[in-house]
Amino acid sequence: MNRRLAALANAHGVSTWYEDWRHRRVAVAPETVVGVLGLLGVDATSPTAIADALAAARAVDRDALPETVVITHGRSRALSGPGVVTLEDGGRRAVDGVLPADLPLGWHRLACADREVTVVVVPRRLPVPPRTWGWMLQLYALTSERSWGMGDLGDLAEFTGWAGANGAGLVLLNPLHAVGPAHPVATSPYSPASRRFVNPLYLRVGDTAAYRAADPATRAVVDALRPDRGPLIDYDEVWAAKRHALELLHPYAQPVDLTADPALTSFATWCALAERHGNDWRAWPAELHHPDAPAVAEQRRQLADRVSFYAWLQHLCDEQLDAVTAAARSAGMPVGVVHDLAVGIDPGGADGWQLADVLAQGVRVGAPPDDFNQLGQDWGLAAWRPDRLAATGYAAYRDMLRRALRHAGGLRVDHVAGLWRLWWVPPGGGAAEGTYVRYDAEAMLGILALEAHRAGAVVVGEDLGTVQPAVTRGLRGAQHARLDSAVVRA
Repeated sequence: MNRRLAALANAHGVSTWYEDWRHRRVAVAPETVVGVLGLLGVDATSPTAIADALAAARAVDRDALPETVVITHGRSRALSGPGVVTLEDGGRRAVDGVLPADLPLGWHRLACADREVTVVVVPRRLPVPPRTWGWMLQLYALTSERSWGMGDLGDLAEFTGWAGANGAGLVLLNPLHAVGPAHPVATSPYSPASRRFVNPLYLRVGDTAAYRAADPATRAVVDALRPDRGPLIDYDEVWAAKRHALELLHPYAQPVDLTADPALTSFATWCALAERHGNDWRAWPAELHHPDAPAVAEQRRQLADRVSFYAWLQHLCDEQLDAVTAAARSAGMPVGVVHDLAVGIDPGGADGWQLADVLAQGVRVGAPPDDFNQLGQDWGLAAWRPDRLAATGYAAYRDMLRRALRHAGGLRVDHVAGLWRLWWVPPGGGAAEGTYVRYDAEAMLGILALEAHRAGAVVVGEDLGTVQPAVTRGLRGAQHARLDSAVVRA
């Protein structure tokens, strides 16, 4: 590979080679490197473009403040001059050439040298998790006499209480991430429309305040919609029945304040639009491709009842997950429910629509040829753009973690090596025709530790034994943020 192209790739975190499952060095095709650089906004399509981009990369002041500063609690960091830190709680502190070691944990802003950047103070390590045992279950398979064709959150609350009463300390779930509302219903929990919201397929209709408030005739109609259990789960049948039942109950519900949570309102808008145009926003009319577009605002007004309906479903999910948490607490579980965080999202889904500005458009996440699949893997998932995450203070990543941890005693991070690097497959390429793109592991891991610390949750990182040694060392404590005893091998 051209040395200048290799240097440019390295400057932007794009790998030019990787080690295969036989521990042999494999060179990445130059056209792949050029394509991935382009997805990062770097033109490498000609010798002149490469020279210009490399000169721009080398001209960056390495001593200047990055766009997001992540420091470990108890450590200081030198600055180029005096500044002012605006703390998360609104307080202000003048600093003279150094970020002090006693800054509190949290998200702050630093004004220094005519710049303002995000400062994230993260814990040195998480507490050692309790030594306990528990159950791992796929909630959709946990059915009872009250569930509608598949397991639901009512079943989970009952199971959690039973498990805790019999000595279990945790229940580990499959991902409960939201999928699109249009048929056919997505069946894989690892290719969700959103990792920030919950799949209403798991709602127990009879455990809602609206069901209790409904008149007997309405309840009778709702009860008659319950599908029978079969040898296989028919997700489309279950969703059609539950959606119809919840639509009948919606008039009995308390109104949802759509101004209180803009992210929820935007998600509910996506759901209402997906009902009309399909679950992939990329196939919608062009004027609806951006959530802030005037046409979207007009559609939100026209579809106000459907937007309210889908926002209400998320409120119901929160209420029923609260009941699960209460069951774990009442049973004395030292950990409680451990939720599963998928490695990525369907790029055509709600998060792909709402968070497009911080995602690499057209990228598909996967894995190179390895022991598990010697042809490589293409998971079809979207990827964060590391440069955009840093430029926006990691806000989208933080908010996703906060929502995932709202009802969690723990969080299992699928493909935890993705905090260090992800295999990007550019448009038009096959699974083996990708390359790794590096992320700021100090930031990704530190922010995960901070949000887990604040939620009082343990963190489990999936390590199949094929990750880089740096990942294992980082999780066990070699990095600034330590996830003690939080690594499992599956």
